[in-house]
Amino acid sequence: MDFFAQKTIEKYGNKNIFDIYLMRVRGIYYDNLSSLQIIYVLEGEISIELDGEKRIFKKNDLIILNQFENKFIYSNSKNLLLITTIYNSYLKNLGTIYYESRFVNQINRKELKENILNNLILLYKSSIIKEEKEIKLNIIQQIIQILLKNFICQKCLITGISEKSNYLEEIQKLHEKGQKEYYSLNAIASNIHISISYLSKVFNQLTGINYSEYIQQLKLFYATTYVLNTKDTFEYIAEIVGFESTKSLNRIFNKYLDTTPSKYRKNFKNITEDSSKENLRNEKSFIEIFEKKDEINYEEYVQKNSKSDYSQYSYTEETKKVEKLNRNWRVIRNIKTLGDYYLKNLDLILEKIPIEEIILRFTMLEDDKVLLTDLNRKIEEYELNSLLTKCIENNINLVIALRLEDLKPYKNTPSIVETKIKRSKKFFDLISNAIGMTNMKKFTYIFDIDKIGEFMKANRNLEDYVEILNIQKSILEEKLGTKDYKWGFELGNLTELELKELLLNYNKLKNKEEVGLNPSIISINYADKYENDMITVKGLENIREYIDDSIAEFVSIGKAFNFPIEKVYIKNLFEEIDISDINYLYRDLFLVNLMVESFFSYDSNVIYVSEYKVKDKNQEKKYYYPTYKDRNDFYTPVYWASLMVDKLKGNIVYNKPGCLITENSDDIYVLIYGSIVADYAFAQKNGFRNLEKHKRKIKLQIDKLEGRYKIVTETLSFEDATAGYFLKHFDNYKYLTSEEKDYIKRVAIPSLDISLEEKEQNSIETIEYAPFNLILRKYIKL
Repeated sequence: MDFFAQKTIEKYGNKNIFDIYLMRVRGIYYDNLSSLQIIYVLEGEISIELDGEKRIFKKNDLIILNQFENKFIYSNSKNLLLITTIYNSYLKNLGTIYYESRFVNQINRKELKENILNNLILLYKSSIIKEEKEIKLNIIQQIIQILLKNFICQKCLITGISEKSNYLEEIQKLHEKGQKEYYSLNAIASNIHISISYLSKVFNQLTGINYSEYIQQLKLFYATTYVLNTKDTFEYIAEIVGFESTKSLNRIFNKYLDTTPSKYRKNFKNITEDSSKENLRNEKSFIEIFEKKDEINYEEYVQKNSKSDYSQYSYTEETKKVEKLNRNWRVIRNIKTLGDYYLKNLDLILEKIPIEEIILRFTMLEDDKVLLTDLNRKIEEYELNSLLTKCIENNINLVIALRLEDLKPYKNTPSIVETKIKRSKKFFDLISNAIGMTNMKKFTYIFDIDKIGEFMKANRNLEDYVEILNIQKSILEEKLGTKDYKWGFELGNLTELELKELLLNYNKLKNKEEVGLNPSIISINYADKYENDMITVKGLENIREYIDDSIAEFVSIGKAFNFPIEKVYIKNLFEEIDISDINYLYRDLFLVNLMVESFFSYDSNVIYVSEYKVKDKNQEKKYYYPTYKDRNDFYTPVYWASLMVDKLKGNIVYNKPGCLITENSDDIYVLIYGSIVADYAFAQKNGFRNLEKHKRKIKLQIDKLEGRYKIVTETLSFEDATAGYFLKHFDNYKYLTSEEKDYIKRVAIPSLDISLEEKEQNSIETIEYAPFNLILRKYIKL
């Protein structure tokens, strides 16, 4: 049945995915229950029956109508709506969380409302100019992610929604047949073999209205169609639509539309006349919003929303500050970052990047099997041997963390401790058999007893903890035949206050070497949980400050307690950064920016190595790890960023937010990496569209250049995110031609520019930077 009771202006979309259109509602508008609708009121007002209550929405209101929720809108006043319909079939394909989530009906939070509206306008614009399907899907995903993170309706949660929704889909199919007998709930229940009472309950639970109310609105919708588009009598219309009499027809018109059928026909008889002349250009209120939300100037946005100055960098004798360049981007922090085929991928990565260190976490199980903790699976002895051998052959510092579980204060009987320690001995035997004792001495060992906080709370001055630690150490030392090796222990989940308390107790211990508490490294799970949104500039800035403050706190604690540590491994530092609302095309690029900032931010004699593991509540295991290679065997931006950064030589001589300069003899290397806060917030506001078209100028002054230089510039851009996305949505990617595969691989490689220039002492250049770029500029003296 066509919608003759209202007028649609310029409708766009993709079949079975979404529609977006401007609409004027005159009378009643009805749409398929099986869809998610987002409605923005540009003019006037509309009414919707929700949860048995008539709700009025006015200009600038943003409305969410969930799947299977009531989709009857009625109005007698002049109005204009921007409506986006996202179909159930698409939501089902995305996954259970997308299909079953229910959202609040009205979005009031100003910044998030603004954000959704920006994306709706981008979706409309990209549909008008017929952008690629992937761009429009990105925008839809962005909108859904914002809803999932911020607007889940707790009181609307429904169990078994997938099964229950099938009944509503059956009801709709029967109604579409247009047979009046299927208006009866009894007939429908009989047809789909379910009880009337249960069907009635399910219908009310999902739609928010009673079935009888729904049928009244459905009949009214059909009645308005006949009233406007035929000359039939009202008696005939009442009969054909299913009302008992004209009296019933009049009553329903008055109930919803505050008018009679005759007045309705008279007032709206011209509504179906040709509307070809009325298009987007005549809708002034929409054009105003369009212009107001149009693309913003990137340079101005960064200046306005960044606390640091990212527009100019000057390296002179006055600014020079020499620091050691710690190459901790060469550290494999979690074996998951090497992907499913980690042994093969390690070989491929080592061809380009000399890995400095790999951290491996093991648990020895009761059946004498080895659990590789990060992969959460058992590995065979040959697999362990292969992994250890690769590390030896490639001069990789291997950090082995062995976990002993369930050791608690006051509960450690001699037999429990003995059982756990035997497993330690068995594990060290396996390593020795694989690579020999000489090579074992090159490794670093972390003893993971965990629960140190409980030992502290037991007020035993850590004697139990130290005793177990010393037993493990003695087993290892007996195996190695020496005490000359690097070791440390896992502190577990500690807040900053607990860490201070621990170090205070540590300082009170006398003869630390005798009690065994004198490590060269420590590992800690950062337990001060902090969560902020990734939508607003303020939220992003808070995350940035949180990271800076956390690392700075570790530095200050170490200095205050004179803790003689060379290296600190920090797990879970980024864990509470929720990236579930980030467009998944750009997650690796976001993490690249985060990683690069953490490499160079802190001046300390202690090396801090942070694990990159962030929250993603849309993932099955709730976390997201950046990987070097994706499942389709393509290198990711994380790999290319590591490769670029590895080309830095010498020492750090200049270090400011967004820029790092190193010096090696007469050669200068400049790394420019922008602002994670401004870049992400800007890209998000622009729907991640055409980011390379947005540039800002960075003034770079280097006073130490004089003579002839070969200048090599590598740029890693936002476009690197597209290869993985293309393959993900191309089911038969294995059937691509070699040329097509080569093209996709080229997309993921930084661009290269080489020039020869004569430089004077005072070199001033302008570099163009686009959001999410990583630029390495090498000045090689000839």
